Order: sequence, then C-alpha cells, then structure tokens
Amino acid sequence: MGLTDPRYDPAISNNLIDQDSIWKEFSGYWGPEERIYADVGGKPRVSRFYNPNTKSGWPYRSDKMMVFRSIKVDGTRYTQKAFYFYEPAPAAFCELTPPEGLLNTVGDGVCGENGNFQFIEDFGTASYEKDGTIDLVWKNQGPDSDETAGPPKSKSSTLAPADNYCVLCICIH
Repeated sequence: MGLTDPRYDPAISNNLIDQDSIWKEFSGYWGPEERIYADVGGKPRVSRFYNPNTKSGWPYRSDKMMVFRSIKVDGTRYTQKAFYFYEPAPAAFCELTPPEGLLNTVGDGVCGENGNFQFIEDFGTASYEKDGTIDLVWKNQGPDSDETAGPPKSKSSTLAPADNYCVLCICIH
C-alpha cells in the first residue's frame, strides 16, 4: 500500500513544511491590521447585540481591527496565538434599542466609545493524509463572545493549502 498511498509511505515526511512549503511562509508574526468578511456576499460581519446568557453576538466593528498574531509550525505541530483589538461599534448600531435581555456592549463599556479585545489560541497537528493539511484539535477563545476552551465546535476543522499564497480553513458542522 505504501507504493500508492502516501499515508503508508515511510519516504514521505510527517513534517508539515516538508509536505507543503506554504507552512514556512505562513509561520511568523503577523499584524497589525486584519478584516473579517464572514457574512454572505463578502460583506463585513455586521454588529450584533450581545447576549450575556449565551455569550453570543459581537457589537464591535470587524471590518477593520488591530490583530497581532504569532503562528508556529514545528514538525507536525501547529500553534497560533492572536490578540484582536476591536474598534467601537458604529454610531448607527448604537442608536438602536437592544431587545430585552440583549446588550449593545460586552461588559461595562459605552456603545460607540469603547472597543473590546479577544485572545485566541489554536492548536493543531498534521493530518494522517501527509498532504500538508492540519487538523485543528483545540481552541481557546475569549473573553466573553464566542468564549470557548476545548475542541473546535465543528465536527471537523482543518487548515489546508489552497495554492502557493493562501491557506483555506474548512469547518464542517
């Protein structure tokens, strides 16, 4: 089987950088500005009221934020640590009245005046496929909105080389 299936070929390295050179380029320190386009149509994620009971919703701007990120690929291991600094919510959002039980800030801030931050850590390992794919196995994120510590919330979370310039995150729920 080792002749046709790379998973069983001892000549193919388990080292992620040996499997795909993009991981060498991807490693290092990144920042300071990032943008999140998570909503449909490539538009910036819109501000959402915060629910303190479920810790869901994020009222702050995500179309532009300060992010300091460290990514390390060492052998079969992947680690990422990032600090996100969000600008205050837009004035139009702050003029809206939050529905009962929801807030227009996380914590004691003032909508439109105070931003917020999050710290995120991701831990992963090379997949068994020996194709440069990383399986994410643990995530720490917080405080507050989408706070988590444990395996990723999706059934499968992987990082995979998309081409020579891009890494694709694939999450299957």
